[in-house]
Amino acid sequence: MKLFIIGDSHTIRLRLAGGNDVPVKECYWQDYLSSPENYEKPKCDYEHLLKGDNFPVESYFSGHMGMPAWGSFKVLNELNLCLKEVIKPDMLLLPWFGYIDAKIQLVKWKDPKEAVIRYMDAFFTTFPNNKIRFMEPIPQFINNIGTGSDIYNFEDRYPMHKEFVKHLREQSKIKGLEEPISPEKIFGVDKFDESYECHECNYCLGPEGIGVKFDHLKPEFNKILLDAIMLEYSNK
Repeated sequence: MKLFIIGDSHTIRLRLAGGNDVPVKECYWQDYLSSPENYEKPKCDYEHLLKGDNFPVESYFSGHMGMPAWGSFKVLNELNLCLKEVIKPDMLLLPWFGYIDAKIQLVKWKDPKEAVIRYMDAFFTTFPNNKIRFMEPIPQFINNIGTGSDIYNFEDRYPMHKEFVKHLREQSKIKGLEEPISPEKIFGVDKFDESYECHECNYCLGPEGIGVKFDHLKPEFNKILLDAIMLEYSNK
C-alpha cells in the first residue's frame, strides 16, 4: 500500500507530524537553485512534494498553500506537472482540499455542490487509473484567524463547510467510492475553538509568519489525524 496525500497547506503540517521526510527527485529544487546550469528545472511551481521517512505506510505528501478544491484541475495539470511523473497506478490518492473553499471561495460564490463535483472530476480525469478516496477538509476555526485576501466571520464560513462536506459524502457514495476520511469524526467536533489553534508551529516561524495567527492545527492534533490514517492503512 502506498498513499499519496495532496491538499492545501494543512497537508504540510500533517506530514510534519510524522517526523522526518525525504526529497522526491522530480520535485527537488535545491540542486537546481544552487546550480541551475547543471540541473533541469523541476516541472512544478515550487517544491511541494516530500515522502515520509519511516512512516508505517509508504506515504507521499504534496502541499499547495492556499489552493482551493475549485482550482484543483489547475494544480494537477498546469502548475505541478511533476505529479504525473510521481503518481503511479498502485498509489491510493487521498485528496485533501476544501478548507480554503469554505473559508473564502464558497462564502463569496456559494454553490458547494458544484465545487465538489468539479473537484472530484479533476482527479478522476487526471488520474483515471488510480483508486481515490477523498478526505474531508478540517473544520473551520471559530476565531477569525489566518491569512488571505478575505477573512469572513465563522457564521458565514461554517454553513459552507457543512455543505461542502455533505456533498463530498453524497458524491462519494454516488460514485461508488469509500466514505471520505473525516477529521470531524476523528476529533468528534465540527468546529475548532482556540484550543486547537497553533501559533508556535516551527513551519510558520519564518519572518513572514511573525505576529500572524495562522488557522492551522496544533501539532498534537495533526498527529492524531495522521496516526488514524496510518493505522487504517498499515494492515492493508
